Amino acid sequence: MIDADEILAILNAVWDTGMFHAQTLLPSIVAGALSDQYVLDTNLPTVRRIKQARALLLFFTVPALIPYHIDDKGYAVAFFIQGSGPFQAAEFSYVLIRFFDKYIRFSNYTRFNALKISFVMDRDGTYAILVLDHRFRATYRRMQTRSWTHPTKYSSPELGVPLSTWPSNCDELKSLNVVLKLNEYAEYCFFCVTSTLTQFS
Repeated sequence: MIDADEILAILNAVWDTGMFHAQTLLPSIVAGALSDQYVLDTNLPTVRRIKQARALLLFFTVPALIPYHIDDKGYAVAFFIQGSGPFQAAEFSYVLIRFFDKYIRFSNYTRFNALKISFVMDRDGTYAILVLDHRFRATYRRMQTRSWTHPTKYSSPELGVPLSTWPSNCDELKSLNVVLKLNEYAEYCFFCVTSTLTQFS
């Protein structure tokens, strides 16, 4: 069984421990009992491969994702990491780890924490959602501003929410099918992972 609390602990400590340390730990945890099916090492060929990971990120406020949710302080980010195969666990881990490093810097070093995570490694890629605390507000607002000033690059016209792709020119990940499938997953999993939460920290 995959230990979500252990995943969250590693992610929330990325700023303190560093990306490489987190990458040595996280892939085997997200792979769980299927670890023998994936490449989990951190040697140079693996690192070169996972740094090419292609991802779509959708940024939500809690009311935008689930309008009837009782709390309006939280945020959520939905991820789609394209592709499957032996590097899938390592690529997914790298995207999560890089997310923390990148967006803490992006928000003038405002540190935030993940409260809940849900994910599935599917045949076409990995779908995931992170529920984040109120300190993610600075990052969300900067992404929201980008979505207003550069809508073709940082906004989803279908959903009206900020988005980002890695790399930034990966326009095929903004296709309607990909965006709507990720949004559907996010809505369902947000409800599941927060069903026991009464408020966000």
